[in-house]
Amino acid sequence: MFSQTIFFSFQIIGSNKENQLGLGDDAGETVGVPTRLCIDVNVTNISCGYYHSAFVTADGEVFTFGEADGGKLGIEGSSVDVPTKVDLPEKVSYLLIIINGLLKDRIII
Repeated sequence: MFSQTIFFSFQIIGSNKENQLGLGDDAGETVGVPTRLCIDVNVTNISCGYYHSAFVTADGEVFTFGEADGGKLGIEGSSVDVPTKVDLPEKVSYLLIIINGLLKDRIII
């Protein structure tokens, strides 16, 4: 029997053209109804931009997803379709996403 603990889940909706909703490659470019994204880690901070999203766990780990061109997400490749851990030298407590020099979003849970 398989058992999994879900620590955090939230509803997402909107554009997924760059996989910024983290639902995987089969989700399509637009998600028109609220859809649950379940994460098996304890999330303390979420930050969402136009083309990518990220979250921090209670353990200080960072996961990113969406458009990864030019190393934007700290992960190689052009697009990351599911939350993927970023290897960082230090633990993180919160995230900011800045677009064109302006603070776009910061959510601390």
